[in-house]
Amino acid sequence: MPIYYTTEIYTVLWLLFAVTGTVSLYSFKYGGTGFVLGLLFGPMGIIMALVIRHTLVVRENRANHSELMKALQLINQRDIAADEGGKRCPLCDENIKSAAKVCKHCRQVIVKRPKTQGATKAI
Repeated sequence: MPIYYTTEIYTVLWLLFAVTGTVSLYSFKYGGTGFVLGLLFGPMGIIMALVIRHTLVVRENRANHSELMKALQLINQRDIAADEGGKRCPLCDENIKSAAKVCKHCRQVIVKRPKTQGATKAI
């Protein structure tokens, strides 16, 4: 086998490493980084690109999880407020049940204000 065939094989193989690095990071808009890693470092560059991809996937999952938890908290707050006559704590401004005597969030004692029947006119 002549030497120039071996050089061509290695060149094609190295370009395949670059393309593989590009494909592994393309969905995260880091395709150029994957290309450079694959082209410069070959198989090690592909391993680095896969490690970067894993890190990006973990970050994305954590962000989605925190958004989901925020949404669940909002739904929980709406459910409490939807409770008959739900009210808000005067100290921490959290939703509490209408029959609550102590806020479950800040432990503030809730004092019921007497309802006034009507304003009296001063003569």
